[in-house]
Amino acid sequence: MATYSAGFAKAADGIAGSGGFDAPEQWRFDWSKSSSSAEWLEQVPTFDGHNLGAPDTLEQLLKGVGAVLDGVGGHFTMNYAAVVVTAARTAGT
Repeated sequence: MATYSAGFAKAADGIAGSGGFDAPEQWRFDWSKSSSSAEWLEQVPTFDGHNLGAPDTLEQLLKGVGAVLDGVGGHFTMNYAAVVVTAARTAGT
């Protein structure tokens, strides 16, 4: 989360500086999801532009990731955090 904290602060500063909102709040929601190798591999092409490269490169990536996942039992749990910066609009704006 430290990597993203500057972005959250910038958003909060922009909201506060606009003059049209109450003090910004930051909400964090932690969650996790268990995935099988097959479920995860279906998602990999949607990450970081992996689907923009050559098809054989993506195929090699999927084989390598699949081998790693199968090596740890074919399933794993990924932890996530979603962060929201929000503020209520002040009256009259």
